[in-house]
Amino acid sequence: MHMQVDDGELALLDVHEVLRFGEGHPLLAANTPLSQLEKQIQRRVPRRTTRIVLCDHDGSLSCEAGSRLRALGYNKVHILAGGTAAWKETGYTLFPETDEPSKGFGAFASLHGKPPFIAPRTLHESA
Repeated sequence: MHMQVDDGELALLDVHEVLRFGEGHPLLAANTPLSQLEKQIQRRVPRRTTRIVLCDHDGSLSCEAGSRLRALGYNKVHILAGGTAAWKETGYTLFPETDEPSKGFGAFASLHGKPPFIAPRTLHESA
């Protein structure tokens, strides 16, 4: 799996329903369920020129979401090839939570960065 990284605006949308989204998704993916797509897309991605990458488990829901978004005038819509299953098989991490992205980042940092922890009392006394 090849990932292109640049400075352009990108919206990563996971179109699973919320329970399936909570089973695992790429870090910073915004849950935008297929059943709510038309209701949520303007708030999630207000500019129709924004590059959008859609994902779900295997890409099947993303194809439907892509068709709907193109009909709404979004012209830079892409599908994550193989979905989150391929993402995981490639060795990338999926985050099993439905909370804010900062929680997912905290979990990633805790697992991979092994940051030092400080007790609240110690922190308070050092201030």
